[in-house]
Amino acid sequence: MNWTAWQRQTMGNWQVLALWPDAKPLHHLKRNATDFMVDGEIVGQVRWGVLEDWWRAKRRPAGWTRPEPDYDRLIAEGKAWIAARRAERARQRATGIGPVQDSGGA
Repeated sequence: MNWTAWQRQTMGNWQVLALWPDAKPLHHLKRNATDFMVDGEIVGQVRWGVLEDWWRAKRRPAGWTRPEPDYDRLIAEGKAWIAARRAERARQRATGIGPVQDSGGA
């Protein structure tokens, strides 16, 4: 079977998101249910209500590994942002014009 068995556990949303981190929730309030979707396909379901939550999720394909973020790109973007902020502060100090600050009143 391609799906896990229904499991009775609170916080089923977190269980589904642990298996499918890129899933987007779609809440159905009248059904007391949440479907999790990836690319238009339902990959997880949570039934919630007065009693305990029930949840199940579609199994990942064999050999699937969690994609790692592009750390080099993130570090480069962070360094570029810091450099831009430092340049802006240096320009403000050189011109004597500081950042606009709210005086707190009208």
